[in-house]
Amino acid sequence: MVFWSRHNAATATPVAPKTAARARAKAGSRTRILVIDSDPLVRRVLEVAIGTLGDYEVATASDGQQGMAMIEAYRPHCVLVDLLVPGVDGFTILARLGHRSRRPDRLIVSSGVMDSGMFPHLLRLGADAVLPRPFRLADLASALGLREKQPSLQFVAYLN
Repeated sequence: MVFWSRHNAATATPVAPKTAARARAKAGSRTRILVIDSDPLVRRVLEVAIGTLGDYEVATASDGQQGMAMIEAYRPHCVLVDLLVPGVDGFTILARLGHRSRRPDRLIVSSGVMDSGMFPHLLRLGADAVLPRPFRLADLASALGLREKQPSLQFVAYLN
């Protein structure tokens, strides 16, 4: 499994970018990650999966409107959003945040309802990475710009 990154959106080549989140992790400050997804099971699985990667501060939102409010109040470093959240959908969240000067370091789209033809469009809207489901823990870590704490851990998220 690979993910798509906007660092090479012109050719839509999958890459694993380095980010400010990784630098913060090395410096010892906690990276704040916001998960926006309507499914409580998906939110919990992602919260646990991110927890296996290290000591990260994870918050969750169940819809796009709550997610947008939390982005303003919580100031996450990374946002992981599903495309089909109710209220303000993932496309709109990307369009609102994608090219602002004060935006999270990483905007990641993760969804089970997309095809590869959507990836370049999502990257143009401002996504830093697109992570199709199902995905492995290593793919989640790469998309978030983090390192897996235990590279041998085989965690696969079958979330649709």
